[in-house]
Amino acid sequence: MTNVGGFSSKKTVQTVSAFLLCAVLTFPGVAKANEPSKTTFTDIENHWAKKAILENQENGLISGMGKTGQFQPERYMTRGEFLTLIDRCYLKSEQDLFSLTLLTEEDEIGWGDGFRQPYLPYTDVDRMTWVYPSVLRVALVYDSLFGDHAFQRIFPTEKLHPEEPISRSEAADLMRLFIVNQKDQSTEELMHKWGLFTGSLDGKLKRGEAAVVVNRLNEYLQEHPILPLLDYNNSKFPLVPEITEIYPLFEDYGSTLTDAENTYVNNVNLIADHEDEKKTFEELQKLANSNFSNQLGVQYYLSWNQYEPLSQNLVHAFLALDQYLTLKPDKQSQETLRLLAANLYDLSLQIEPNDPSVFQEVLTKLLSYEDKLDEKGKETIAIYLAALETRSGKVPEAITRYQAIKGDKSAVLNAVYYLIATNHIDQAKQMVEGLKTEENTIANQHLYQTLQDEMQMLDQQKQYADKLQSAMQKLDAIPGYQATGESNLSGYLFHYTDQVDNRSQITHTNGYYKSPEKLVFDKIEMYSDNRAQRYYSYDFDENKWSGPKESKMDYVHEWLQKQDVDFRLQRLGARYSLQTIGDYDVITEWIPGKKLQDRINQEKLNIQTVKDIPAFITKYYIDRKSGMLHSRTWRYEETYTQEYVAYVGYESYQPYDQTIRLPKEAVSGTVNNP
Repeated sequence: MTNVGGFSSKKTVQTVSAFLLCAVLTFPGVAKANEPSKTTFTDIENHWAKKAILENQENGLISGMGKTGQFQPERYMTRGEFLTLIDRCYLKSEQDLFSLTLLTEEDEIGWGDGFRQPYLPYTDVDRMTWVYPSVLRVALVYDSLFGDHAFQRIFPTEKLHPEEPISRSEAADLMRLFIVNQKDQSTEELMHKWGLFTGSLDGKLKRGEAAVVVNRLNEYLQEHPILPLLDYNNSKFPLVPEITEIYPLFEDYGSTLTDAENTYVNNVNLIADHEDEKKTFEELQKLANSNFSNQLGVQYYLSWNQYEPLSQNLVHAFLALDQYLTLKPDKQSQETLRLLAANLYDLSLQIEPNDPSVFQEVLTKLLSYEDKLDEKGKETIAIYLAALETRSGKVPEAITRYQAIKGDKSAVLNAVYYLIATNHIDQAKQMVEGLKTEENTIANQHLYQTLQDEMQMLDQQKQYADKLQSAMQKLDAIPGYQATGESNLSGYLFHYTDQVDNRSQITHTNGYYKSPEKLVFDKIEMYSDNRAQRYYSYDFDENKWSGPKESKMDYVHEWLQKQDVDFRLQRLGARYSLQTIGDYDVITEWIPGKKLQDRINQEKLNIQTVKDIPAFITKYYIDRKSGMLHSRTWRYEETYTQEYVAYVGYESYQPYDQTIRLPKEAVSGTVNNP
């Protein structure tokens, strides 16, 4: 189920985009760390960390010591135990981190057939040890965020020693993976800034202390502090409140039910269990045509009828809102009203692909209900009205409405996001600064700090882009380089080496690939003349060179790779972040799919018609000493009228100073065994 319009809807399955359908390449993995056992600890009754221990246990983050019923809060926590804790925290927030890590379950298990097999450099942690899945996942995340061998900077020896006590400084270093805007700040500064660790980082970490630290981390992550203003796949904004209870009965029913009540409750349960069928809604329709008292509930669930057009579902959704207004004031609740408004918005999202005017139609009709609601009711539906306004192109009106909503984090984020999107940067900064004067809660402190950090990152976009451009230019300025890469292009696995001669602009490629239809590997060898825009490939079946072919672009990513960084920043609205720990400056680049699609249409390239670009993200790892590009990894998705392309890969670069010339055999297309 997907989270659309603030709550999961069974009907949204019918309209899921290609980005969601191709989860094998693009969605975070679903692997789970070992679940903690549900026990009542016998040794924490009078312990100062009892509250944190119990909350962490309830959140599925910690467990006791075997079958003893004890937590042993004064025992030192081992490295393995804390890494498992960090892994569980990561799995709860991996979707927030995905735009930075680009990691999926594929990366944990390998792309298959020897491609991109993950590994751990420790001789005492193998696949048979209980900590292996958690350690591997945390190591992959850490290295993805901060560069090759970043995880080993924390544990630099050949053995991890997972049974040894973890130090407070090691634990704090691991927690850096959840903090985005880091640059050269020390671990201690970051921990104190976010209130995760207090006091010194000297000494070992006890289990009770670890429970408190992880409880703080969990509270921090619940605020979704990771790039809150980033919408890398054009699906996050406008934000609406998340609705968790979407199957209410709307009335209290005791143990004794009338036949009509029994019919209603049974059919609601079928819908909640995803076991509904045509008969389910036929019976609900009969209740709608009768004098059954709970018409609010009946109309609400009729709006879920998958056997009717979505437009008719929308009619029922408004009828449910009408029924709500007939309730006595003591029967009305803001939770119910929020659910009904969310349902209207969710249906609008589903109808829009076939009827773009639906947002304006629903907006106009929902606005007519404002005068029928009290002040609290108006406040409740305001965020949905603003969302409909943004979807209808009325962004200035939406910003004004968002700014008028008080005490709602989603409204603040929406207002700041759209102020920035419409180039009202100073107003966005003023709004962020205004959070200082509001209620000084921990959540509000985090919201202010995360938005403040992100505003600072936005101020530094040109600096980040210049650093990236400089790293690329340095790579192009040396005599040549060798790129070793592995990639997956819509199921085709590639492993290759490109030897690039910058002087002659000739590239020699060797490698092999595996297609989805074949069990064996096929070899690759080709030369590319980048000046003449031609290439020469070897046909291993015919045992001959194919002769010159004109280089042409088939996909958007091929065109984009030819554009410099300043063009991406200025013309495509690229967004950049910089993270620095250890040996690398790590720059992540997000290209807004809509802007890229619009630009491609302007360029009138000789490629298929682009329907959508759900994701276009590249991470660049720059060697801090040389300032040269060391490696990059990417995840691109492109939807065309006839094809969906998912392209993920990794390349590393090192100097290569040899002259490359086109072989006579390649130019003439003669037989040759390469």
